[in-house]
Amino acid sequence: MFEAGLDVRQQRTIEGMASDESRWVENWSVTGPLLEEQRRRELRALSAERALFCAEALFSMPWPEDVVKRRRRWSGLIEQQDLFQRLRPR
Repeated sequence: MFEAGLDVRQQRTIEGMASDESRWVENWSVTGPLLEEQRRRELRALSAERALFCAEALFSMPWPEDVVKRRRRWSGLIEQQDLFQRLRPR
């Protein structure tokens, strides 16, 4: 199918992207359920003691001091809002 206003090269690029996206969806339709089953098996095999140990390790991780200092000065919110504004359809 040829879209109006596009040359042959642009049309082939769009078709190639659609083909890549289709393959990605097909791959994940097979891989996704397999990974989910593996995740479920690992969670079933996880002991309460190991789960508590892992949770404690995550909760007790210190924040790197440079991250804390940067967040006090800059959050990225202004840049994010600027990006959203530029991407907004007109």
